[in-house]
Amino acid sequence: MRGEAEAPIVLPSPFKFPGGGGFVSSASPAKSPGGGGSHSSASPDRAPRGEGVLYLSSSASGSFVCSPCWKKGFCIKMVMFYAPVMLLCLKSVCGGHGLRFVMVRHAPGVAGETRLCSDVGSSGGGDVADSVLEVGRIASRCRLGWLGNGFGPKRHLAICSDSAMNTESVVEFLGNVPLLQKLPSSSLKKIAQVVVLKRYARGEYVIREEQAWDGCYFIFSGEAQVSGPEEEENRSEFLLKQYDYFGHGISAHVHSADIIATSEQLTCLVLPRDHCRLLETNSIWQSDQEVDKCSLVERILHLDPLELNIFRGITLPDAPIFGKVFGGQFMGQALAAASKTVDFRKIVHSFHSYFLLVGDIDIPIIYQVHRIRDGNNFATRRVDAIQKGNIIFILMASFQKEQQGFDHQESTMPSAPDPDTLLSLEELRERRITDPQLPRSYRNKVATANFIPWPIEIRFCEPSNSTNQTKSPPRLRYWFRAKGKLSDDQALHRCVVAFASDLIFASISLNPHRRKGLRSAALSLDHAMWFHRPLRADDWLLFVIVSPTAHMTRGFVTGEMFNRKGELVVSLTQEALLREARPPKPSVTSKL
Repeated sequence: MRGEAEAPIVLPSPFKFPGGGGFVSSASPAKSPGGGGSHSSASPDRAPRGEGVLYLSSSASGSFVCSPCWKKGFCIKMVMFYAPVMLLCLKSVCGGHGLRFVMVRHAPGVAGETRLCSDVGSSGGGDVADSVLEVGRIASRCRLGWLGNGFGPKRHLAICSDSAMNTESVVEFLGNVPLLQKLPSSSLKKIAQVVVLKRYARGEYVIREEQAWDGCYFIFSGEAQVSGPEEEENRSEFLLKQYDYFGHGISAHVHSADIIATSEQLTCLVLPRDHCRLLETNSIWQSDQEVDKCSLVERILHLDPLELNIFRGITLPDAPIFGKVFGGQFMGQALAAASKTVDFRKIVHSFHSYFLLVGDIDIPIIYQVHRIRDGNNFATRRVDAIQKGNIIFILMASFQKEQQGFDHQESTMPSAPDPDTLLSLEELRERRITDPQLPRSYRNKVATANFIPWPIEIRFCEPSNSTNQTKSPPRLRYWFRAKGKLSDDQALHRCVVAFASDLIFASISLNPHRRKGLRSAALSLDHAMWFHRPLRADDWLLFVIVSPTAHMTRGFVTGEMFNRKGELVVSLTQEALLREARPPKPSVTSKL
């Protein structure tokens, strides 16, 4: 045993077992099983039956299953069947200890007090030291719990753990490694299946200089140091801690320096070299598909990671353009960049953005992500879109891990025709070209305009014979969805919805002011969105738009998006600059 055995923890009394009505009382301090200490327990004929749940209070003193989690105030959840008893740390892996649960088997009819003791092999009195069974790989320093009452048959203590740890916890860890956040979520899940758990004691070499490259190491817990010149004044750059990695991008196939464990225990997850191809994907959204085979909107939102927190986006020739970079492209690409710097299980729930300068469609856009905050459940990112050294667009986004909570919906989806019964934009264009009720000049304008099919399918709920020069109420309803099948990545679907939301939105503020001969100019100033529920951008969403006001050249619009079940999935607002375009001045020619 390492160090002195700590005093066991005694659970407060009493604990109710919902399954059987019995109680386990441990009001008196417990002694080691062999010490004959006094105790109080339920009689065998009143032993608890069925399943009950106990929670250790964080006010209890001493150590329990996992010291790090105890110090952070976490509880142990204990599920008791008549036999056995399982103690499960709510943190699952507990900072690298690898403990999943402790199972204690005891004779039927024996009800005792629940006690916690120190290291593996220590029962506080040596009673069960020789009956400890380790299954899988587990550090001997883990704090363990066990059940005993000082009499009856010897208990059998089993520690159940696997060398790859809990897969869910591994995925959670990998999602916080900056190097891996740019990958598709499917890649992280694949990596979690093949990583190997390795542990090192203080002073132990993790790798040695000139050692053959065997894979990429990710520090799960603990610290390590890269050997460097002793004369270096500042050696902090050689210290490695949780979420740091080494062994990635090695071209010489050997390690170039020694790495030594400096903490009491260092735990690493190692991606074997044969699986390191998982670190490289052609698409940031899908691990098993080439970018050119993805849907058009997915290709528009694809980014090239240049370095940590910096991405590059381009304007595709077949992307929607309006003489400048489309505002929806800014939002979709910037949100994609932000999403690729957070744990993939944290999904954007809101963002606010500002359009500062016009974007050039012929120049790549650099997206620089600033990691403002990373919490347990929330993360905040700011993204700057840069061209020619100038910030032309900024976005602030907040991300949240899925949590259960209150749920209500006051907004009601308005009645709308089934989208499958409505005309597509292509069909609507053909009708306008041939409709004799429309002015000839308008029909000719539609026919000669450069028509590039959008990557978003739109179907208006109120198709009419009105033109862009016909006055109408400041409201609109239409169904939309992405063309093609998207991957299941929820981050992608929200980026696509952000992209699509700017196609027909701010212009609704112009509806009450339209007239024959009107030439107008609209420019988005800002855009904000709130994502309330999960959604699929490749399934029909109803977009309900209203412009409550326009004043001082600024038009304000609000929107709500509903899925086909009537659930409100998105709320959004935008303010845009609306001006009447001045006719061009006639050219002055010489009379000579």
